[in-house]
Amino acid sequence: KVWAILLSTIAIVLILSSSVFAETGDSVGDVVTVDGLTYLITSLDDLNGTVELTGYSTNPSGTLNIPQSIEHDSVVYNVTSIGEDAFKFCTNITSVIIPDGVTIIKEFAFGQCWGLTSVIIPESVNVIYNRAFLRCSKINSISFPLSLKKIG
Repeated sequence: KVWAILLSTIAIVLILSSSVFAETGDSVGDVVTVDGLTYLITSLDDLNGTVELTGYSTNPSGTLNIPQSIEHDSVVYNVTSIGEDAFKFCTNITSVIIPDGVTIIKEFAFGQCWGLTSVIIPESVNVIYNRAFLRCSKINSISFPLSLKKIG
């Protein structure tokens, strides 16, 4: 009888904890949208996590000032990478400001952004993949950080 009560109690605790987790929403691998930009959750601890900027829901134009962090469902996520094809073919972007904390710019992240003329890359970036700025022939201002360990 004691075992039955113990197992019932454990089952109730597991059910309650799983429903609480389901109500809080986000988990690693989920995609969230904040202020017209989409992000993939890459890590999550109690009240903070990290995300990769993967694209947009509304076509950005002019200066694209990527946020250092976002808040979604009361969780703060630091932006640590810019994903593959994130802004490919965004021809209306003229400049990009990448925040400190981003460490990786993936392949084709800004590929064929024909209107792009300037890019600010912080010291935190240490890897820029192949073709990250493919066919961005109007870029006239870009500085690569000393921290850069690999550029494609």
